Amino acid sequence: MNENKTKCVECSKQFDGCGKCDTTSSKCLECESNRYFRSKITDKCVKCSEVMNNCTTCSNSITCTSCDDGLFVDPKDYSCKKCEEMIEGCVTCSNTGTCLLCDMENKYKLSLDYSRCEKIETIDENCVKYDGMYGHCVKCKDGYIQIDEVCESCQIFGSCKNCTTNGCIECDTGMMLSKGQCYKRTDGDDVFIDHIPGENITEEENPIQGKCRKGYYLRNNNTCIPCQVEGCILCGETEDECLECNLLKGYHLNETSQTCEKCCDNCAHCGKDGECIQCEEGYYYKEEHCFKCSYQELGC
Repeated sequence: MNENKTKCVECSKQFDGCGKCDTTSSKCLECESNRYFRSKITDKCVKCSEVMNNCTTCSNSITCTSCDDGLFVDPKDYSCKKCEEMIEGCVTCSNTGTCLLCDMENKYKLSLDYSRCEKIETIDENCVKYDGMYGHCVKCKDGYIQIDEVCESCQIFGSCKNCTTNGCIECDTGMMLSKGQCYKRTDGDDVFIDHIPGENITEEENPIQGKCRKGYYLRNNNTCIPCQVEGCILCGETEDECLECNLLKGYHLNETSQTCEKCCDNCAHCGKDGECIQCEEGYYYKEEHCFKCSYQELGC
């Protein structure tokens, strides 16, 4: 082998950070893209991170194009900063300096133009977690459920301690859970005074300890007569007078006429204030109405 024979050497080994070089003139012609830039003073390739803190790639000594993990390029001075240093309340930014996600724990949401984070104006005291993009409540505190972006008390299902939108899952002490709603017992024994939804109410029956089950009214202090008001589970003093309607069947009480009315067509569950909180299967709730689903509709 000819000892005078030359061999090829990578430019980066000959010149630190060099991507293209001329060994004849012992000069670097072009620096490695992104991670290095050419110094006008020394004419050498300099690593971006050596002149700009936390900078991963750059185009020159004052313009960073990407930063270390967790940091972002500030479009004002092209330095690397944390999101919250650039945009108040922002936790995730894009490399172009726009905010992608706001600090939901501290109740910030994205502005419509994605340029900043705004404080959520109306705070629901029963909400413990907000969506960082749109400012919607995504988690209510225990004992509440989210209905139409508002946290409602589980008490809409009776004496309920914990619930889902389908009904109560845990009742207050001394109450019985049945079909998503809470019912009470009589004092001293296991006889139920409250009517449980789903039971047939067709025949007259005798009072229990001088009282009738829900769904009946007391006639002449000796006979329990089924309520005649559709959707009624607690009668008044006459068969046509209702004091409580079956929310889990989509009925609410009209206090003026003391009759039961549907919250809206195709409503499955009502709230105590007469709003529909769940539509029948195949329907979705919007603007106080239940609309039939089509394949384009979300939430169906």
